[in-house]
Amino acid sequence: MKNNYRFLTLMIAIIISAIVLIFQIVSHNETEKVYVSQIEDVALELKKDFLKDTVNNMISQIERLRASKQTVYQLNTNKRLERLSTLAENMSETDFVELYQQEFQVSEDHLWTAYLFDHKTDTLVFSTESGGQVMSKEEIESA
Repeated sequence: MKNNYRFLTLMIAIIISAIVLIFQIVSHNETEKVYVSQIEDVALELKKDFLKDTVNNMISQIERLRASKQTVYQLNTNKRLERLSTLAENMSETDFVELYQQEFQVSEDHLWTAYLFDHKTDTLVFSTESGGQVMSKEEIESA
């Protein structure tokens, strides 16, 4: 009988150990799934943050470049206006129109859009957009 109790006790101990071992393995697998899921989420968030920061940096660089180009173009325009105003004081109207047309000839790069308007006759004397043709005020407003 003693052998039966020992055998029964040994079998119960083995069964309990096996059940504990199975719970440990299942628990470990579930914990691993949770950690893998969390790591994937964190990696995805890091990628999103990195991409967002990269896009924001690019936008900032573009805005700074645009502002600096605008400043350069404004300075260029102001210097050109000052020079043309000084020349206009010492020239006749026809000579100034010819100088203006030479200054703003239609070029390949289309950096400038220039207009020369005669307020006395309400006509556009020169425009880089009209290809150098004289346009009336009505034609300008309808275009």
